[in-house]
Amino acid sequence: HRDLPSFPTRGPSDLKEPKYGSVRDVPISNRVAEAMSCVIRDREPESIVFYGEAGKDRPLTKSCIEKNLYRALAAIGISEVERRQRGIVFHSHRHFLSTLLRSHGVPGSKVRQITGHRSAQMLDWYTHYRAEDFQEVVAVQDELLLGEATS
Repeated sequence: HRDLPSFPTRGPSDLKEPKYGSVRDVPISNRVAEAMSCVIRDREPESIVFYGEAGKDRPLTKSCIEKNLYRALAAIGISEVERRQRGIVFHSHRHFLSTLLRSHGVPGSKVRQITGHRSAQMLDWYTHYRAEDFQEVVAVQDELLLGEATS
């Protein structure tokens, strides 16, 4: 639990309900807590931390989030052409986070609690392992082959 200002769990009454009405706590590191504290201090939100241009009670729009994402990608050298070829969109972060956490050994049940996936099958859909994520498989193969060769 971090010592951040709390806001009502419900924002303005015309905000869209979360999918399946689910609300979840998400653990954050001390660094993230410090960054969030700065955002809260500097922006002085009323009910929504990341509010949009329409006011402190209006969430960021999808187009605002995408515009800033694409600007950030360009700043690190990912052109619009490359972004489109690689299929990088805001929702890509959900795939990235699922893959990253699982690649670092976080159990699927915990990853689902963070990402909000309701089933292991959906989490599998969002996880994209790389070749280096299979080192334990290679190690088992080597162990089996070495065990056979030495017996």
